[in-house]
Amino acid sequence: MRHRALLATTALLLGALAVGPTATADAPDRPPRTQGSAEDPRGDASGGPRWRHPRADLTGVAYKMPLARQGRLLQIRADFVRFGFGNEPRPEVPIGGAPSQQVKTILDGPGARDWAITVYNTERAPRVVYLGTPSGKPRRVNWEGAFIISGGARGGPGGMVLGITTEWLRGPDRLDLTSTGISGEATDAARTVERLNSRYSGPTGRQAMTRGADGCTRLDDGRTRCTWTNGGLG
Repeated sequence: MRHRALLATTALLLGALAVGPTATADAPDRPPRTQGSAEDPRGDASGGPRWRHPRADLTGVAYKMPLARQGRLLQIRADFVRFGFGNEPRPEVPIGGAPSQQVKTILDGPGARDWAITVYNTERAPRVVYLGTPSGKPRRVNWEGAFIISGGARGGPGGMVLGITTEWLRGPDRLDLTSTGISGEATDAARTVERLNSRYSGPTGRQAMTRGADGCTRLDDGRTRCTWTNGGLG
């Protein structure tokens, strides 16, 4: 009886060793996603004067990755607790000038292959830099075209949507994206959205976006749409 029990135990252990690695190797990988979003709690911005916190305070971010044969655009949407209008040195005196709000999005690729996109709530063109240079110094990236739609209720919630071509985004099939709202020294980083599909990045095949005389037009709902071709602005 004792000998029979020992043989049974040995057989079970050998079976576990044989099945275990195969089950792990065959475990399905999560498929890439073409869209992703993350909500962010209100009131969690930090740094700088407190009156700037609502302008940095993100309530949510959303991403739409480039799709095959559909413009090859990366779209980034960021929503704020309070939308800013130009440079506001004091909350009660909004004036035009430098941006009071920015959204910086880090595109985290494999290894050190990372990019950063910054978009502003003014007519200033988006900025794209490559962070994975051998020297460690960010290098500005050229892009074909971009648009931004921004705006909100004065003193209330609002946001920005950036669409930008992706001919510069080559190499990785999947990316992790993290956006940070910025107003002066105040910042608020949203949760990272992981494993979004970037395999369809590339040239659009057409120059669909051109910069107008002043770059921006006012929409019926009060928001502003600005379009750019790169032209050294990137």
